[in-house]
Amino acid sequence: MTTAAACVALYNTQGGVLLLQRNANSYDGPGCWEVLGGLIDPGEEALTAAVRECWEEVEVRIDPAQVTFAARFQGLTQTTKEPLDVQYFVAPAPVGLQPQDLVFNEGQQQARWIPLGPAPALPLLVSLSAVWDDVQAAVRQRLAV
Repeated sequence: MTTAAACVALYNTQGGVLLLQRNANSYDGPGCWEVLGGLIDPGEEALTAAVRECWEEVEVRIDPAQVTFAARFQGLTQTTKEPLDVQYFVAPAPVGLQPQDLVFNEGQQQARWIPLGPAPALPLLVSLSAVWDDVQAAVRQRLAV
């Protein structure tokens, strides 16, 4: 059975993307860096799941009307090698949001703004690494509007 997930990359007006590091006990990709996201609940739309996960993981509310589809990853989970289908979205972060202000509720250990450009020299979750260029392109497009 394929695991369905939704992720949202928050970006700031300086062109930074918020990445979070999973803790060492994470079930998939321990220590890897990722954007906010999680499993899609039965009957839930991917966009709704992305918005919900943003609140559940770090207590940040985002406006669903500001969320834009960026990419889709279909492959295998990093650690357990199970089928995975992840939809990635981008959304503007609340003005003034700083990584140190986040409340980590679901196993992240730190966060930081990563500038747009080549994939960061951090161990990215496999699915994010695969769509990094598409996520950046979506952020650039939103910043240009």
